[in-house]
Amino acid sequence: MINNGKQLTAASKFERWMPNNGSSEKKGYENFVYMGYDDDAIYIAGKFNNPNPIPVEFSQRDNIWEVNAETFFVSINTYDDNINYQGFQVTSAGTLGDTYTSNEMSEEDWDFDTVFESKVNIIDEGWTMEMKIPYSALRFPSIKVQKWGINFGRKIAESGEVYTWNFVDQKNAKYPESMGISKGIQNISPPLRLFFYPYAQSSVDFKNGNNPLAAYSAGMDVKYGINNSFTLDATLIPDFGQVTFDDKELNLSPFEQEFDENRAFFTEGASLFKKADGLGFRGGSFFYSRRIGDEIKFNENDILKENEEILNYDVKPELLNSIKITGTTNSGLSVGFINSITNNAYARIINKSTSEKRKEKIASITNYNVFSLSKQIINDYSTLSFSNTNVNRAGKFKNSNNSAIVLDLFDNKRKYNIKGLVYKVIHPNSH
Repeated sequence: MINNGKQLTAASKFERWMPNNGSSEKKGYENFVYMGYDDDAIYIAGKFNNPNPIPVEFSQRDNIWEVNAETFFVSINTYDDNINYQGFQVTSAGTLGDTYTSNEMSEEDWDFDTVFESKVNIIDEGWTMEMKIPYSALRFPSIKVQKWGINFGRKIAESGEVYTWNFVDQKNAKYPESMGISKGIQNISPPLRLFFYPYAQSSVDFKNGNNPLAAYSAGMDVKYGINNSFTLDATLIPDFGQVTFDDKELNLSPFEQEFDENRAFFTEGASLFKKADGLGFRGGSFFYSRRIGDEIKFNENDILKENEEILNYDVKPELLNSIKITGTTNSGLSVGFINSITNNAYARIINKSTSEKRKEKIASITNYNVFSLSKQIINDYSTLSFSNTNVNRAGKFKNSNNSAIVLDLFDNKRKYNIKGLVYKVIHPNSH
């Protein structure tokens, strides 16, 4: 299947993944996929037979499963670790999708957007697809000969059936553990991965009887490929003005409410930081990124003096900058690190008798960081993970430091599974 100067042969004879796991592809619905490479990219071409008219409902990027269209997808695990892989998808209407997944398909990160190309064509026998995945879109080890886990798949819209080239035995293995092996890719290296995303905005507020008030802001996001395996993301004075608002909910429980994270900086690659989620901690998140730059909660009685009232206060602290490093070493160790800094926040107070005004600090400069390690141990199915979260606040405000070790252990036949969590919490009453 890999092009080494020879004629390509097709990956064919797909088997049903879902529903009714295990049956072969039906007559008239055959699949043929070809894969090759050069110094710049991976190339994939496919022909997908269907005796019926091909549906071609177009949709937004990444919305590829809930539309009336067929879908081709390729999953590439460049470290062959049975855990982390990238997915590239295209529908029969030409809609593109891409994901980064760690361990479970339920942890697919659809905010992982990269640059690749694809074209489709409707033919009498069904439809065809061509895809170009540049090396800048992939992370792979710096070795002469690559050994990648790989799988191809197709969803048939009219029946909802999904077929894969390498069989996914749902009774005995997870999808990341069910990939075939791509051998023969050699002497390749990625180009420089450096992307800048600057922004600037301005606003003018007009009120009757007052001079116009002008406001300006600017910032930049940076993505840099440190090496073949690791990527640095950085955001300076980020603008999250486009982020959706949460629905207000009345919480009568003694536990913190958790809302979905909508900021792309924190959602991309988030699965690396979720290894300890759901085990202990009341089933919640070990690292809850919404606390970074979250709404400030304080008791007015703690800051008000006699005859004073609050004019206004900063609802959220300003997020000054964040950096994130993610990647996997040549030995298969997955590493994730996030560091964020938020600014001081104040309440503005007035004395009702004297009209004297003052400011009171309600949140100090705060440094948040989270560190995560995960690696296969013993066999291809067992993992050991370590996570640490740290909050350091200036002045009189409380700090916090939490650590967790997570063991997910299988025997070689995957008959028995042991999961365990050991964690340590310091200053549990901090924010």
